[in-house]
Amino acid sequence: MISAPTYAIDKDKFIFLYNDLTAAKWVFDMEDNILDQLLVDRFMEIHHVFLSRLGRHEKGFLRKVPTQEMAKIVRGWMMLYKSTLNLLRKQYPRLPASRDLVVGKMNWSEKLNISAAGLLLIDHSSRYAEFWAERSIKTKEGYASLSFRLSFIGGYVYNEYSKMVRVGKLLVLDGFSNGVTSYDMMLFIRESGCLSESFLPEITKLGWRLEIGGKNAIDHIFQLYAKVKANDLHASSSLAV
Repeated sequence: MISAPTYAIDKDKFIFLYNDLTAAKWVFDMEDNILDQLLVDRFMEIHHVFLSRLGRHEKGFLRKVPTQEMAKIVRGWMMLYKSTLNLLRKQYPRLPASRDLVVGKMNWSEKLNISAAGLLLIDHSSRYAEFWAERSIKTKEGYASLSFRLSFIGGYVYNEYSKMVRVGKLLVLDGFSNGVTSYDMMLFIRESGCLSESFLPEITKLGWRLEIGGKNAIDHIFQLYAKVKANDLHASSSLAV
């Protein structure tokens, strides 16, 4: 008798995966017309669950954000997360022949209609929305990028970057060991003005690190983002010809 394959996963990475899956179900289950105060209350409840799983505590910063502003950010986060998840549904649909992902006694592929192969890439989807939310709270310019980030999803650069991560050619992690998103990598390259030769020391300044990849992967990143017109930072379809 051949036993089923087993896979080892780092505890923290497992918790991040579990949180991402939980958040995905949460955004799809949330009513569209929910009142701002109730939305914020429910978000703070699920946020507390996420932090508790990681052994962390909310420092009170989010509770200082005005309810209307916080609700606006939560709704934007939900829009981004839904959009990236819908792309995963399209690229990795749950089919009779595909494998399901079961975590915590729940079949997440059944709940989210995404195969196991797609759900194992959910980190990029989650962080894509979370990076924006963090910037929206900390900077005035953050929220303004919402429409640009939405249009970037599923574009050439987004898909090519995701492919590099998926096939194991590249993985850049932030200070919390979460994957840096394609859009935020573009912002970093444009805002830092660094070259491929100085990429490693520059990302270190942000607390990022290159987990997978070498010179060829780094060079490809710069070639990839060079195709986006310099005068149009955000447009996913605006490629240099």
